[in-house]
Amino acid sequence: MNTTIKIKVLLILISISGNLLTQWNPQTSGVSVSLYSVYFYDQFTGWAAGDNGTILRSTNGGTSWLPQSSGVSFRLNGSRFLNTSTGWIAGNDGSVLKTTNGGINWIQLTTGNANFLNQVYFYDADHGWACGNSGTMLVTTNGGQNWSSQNTGTANYLSTLIFVNSATGWAAGLNGTVLKTTNGGTNWFIQSTGTSAELQEIFFVSDLTGWVFGGSGTILKTTNSGSNWAAQNSGTSNLLLSAVFVDQNTGWGCGTAGTILRTTNGGVNWNILTSGTSSFLSSIKFVNSETGWASGGNGTILKTTNGGSAVGINSVSNIIPNEYRMYQNYPNPFNPVTKIRIDIPYSISSDIFNSSIFDISGVQIAELYKGTIRPGMYEMYWDASTFSSGVYFCRTSYDGTVKSIRLVLVK
Repeated sequence: MNTTIKIKVLLILISISGNLLTQWNPQTSGVSVSLYSVYFYDQFTGWAAGDNGTILRSTNGGTSWLPQSSGVSFRLNGSRFLNTSTGWIAGNDGSVLKTTNGGINWIQLTTGNANFLNQVYFYDADHGWACGNSGTMLVTTNGGQNWSSQNTGTANYLSTLIFVNSATGWAAGLNGTVLKTTNGGTNWFIQSTGTSAELQEIFFVSDLTGWVFGGSGTILKTTNSGSNWAAQNSGTSNLLLSAVFVDQNTGWGCGTAGTILRTTNGGVNWNILTSGTSSFLSSIKFVNSETGWASGGNGTILKTTNGGSAVGINSVSNIIPNEYRMYQNYPNPFNPVTKIRIDIPYSISSDIFNSSIFDISGVQIAELYKGTIRPGMYEMYWDASTFSSGVYFCRTSYDGTVKSIRLVLVK
């Protein structure tokens, strides 16, 4: 038996020029500086870091954020946590900060390098790497007590790195640079990407499958450890700064101008989500397929608990219609997002509006909205990314009248 999936949408009625109701909700960070990194270990405990040595911590999923003393005043960038106690943050001037008590105390480690460090990655409590300007790659085998330089063979800025075990890892940076090591960084070799784009993020879900993200909406995917890279259509020309996957199919990317993308099929299709912000988003982190956060400019921290799906109602006019109408969805067929226009007149007996999606067997699979609504003209949005191709029905009810339309999802 199919399990009913209910997507609860909070309806906030807005003016004629209102925006699509985002499933990304702003959190109060308490700061106005840029936050270049957000990292949650689980659905409760996470950190954000950014300009002026700013470090924030939350223990309730981001409902509230408290500042921590970093002991530094320079910019802090990428972070990595192994548990709720132990973590590292990379920063300017060759700095790496470490905590072993959840950030109550942060220690500035001596790396012996003065270059800007953009990212740090620890595979376990001992083995870690940091990368940055001028092809810089640093390595530690004792949790950061001692660091040594590795020869990357490039002078290009390295913005990101990831390891799938203590031996195999990749780094990416300017001019389409992707590097790979199979011996913990003793040797790094260049992989051909076929692009000269600025690459800002690299993410692997296994030793075979990974993606890089960067300038002009660039997304490349490999299924053979980086020997070959194939371009994917991101649907945006904005700079993509960060990405995360929870499995080989489901992932997100974020970037400038509030851009957030989502895929549920390994990048065959990327869907642009509504973030509700125009600030740049430089970091994104999910702990499962539903719960995630993004951070960026002006102290921005966003959270979603439904994967960021574009499901909602948009007020398109305050003109009061004479009758209750539901129009055919557009586009139809669609993949994976469609919109449905609704005309809501004054009610006679009830101002409760219900809207649900049913599969062809009549099982309700999604609840788009249930609650009070004011008279006006609206557009509803349904993101069917997690559903298979087929025929579906949208049924709405208002003021004692039920209407239904047929939707065709083609993937």
